[in-house]
Amino acid sequence: MNQELKTILDEMCSRVGAKDVNFEEDNWYLKHTWTEKEQEDFRNWLSNFIYNNSKARKVFSTPKSKKYCNKVSGMFILNYGWRTK
Repeated sequence: MNQELKTILDEMCSRVGAKDVNFEEDNWYLKHTWTEKEQEDFRNWLSNFIYNNSKARKVFSTPKSKKYCNKVSGMFILNYGWRTK
């Protein structure tokens, strides 16, 4: 796992108090929940992280554009975000 993805997953876990998550386990993202507000706060954080980090933009193959960084963060949450309460 590259450092940028590790940073993202660490931040996501810290927001719900998740520890020792096995990211190789099937459906690991279904084991915790967060509120819609927590999800939106994370989406804003992730969008800014991608926008301000050239290595993260390279991981997600996105240009330095707020519009695209917002789309990427939304797709990441759609695929790997915790369940919402």
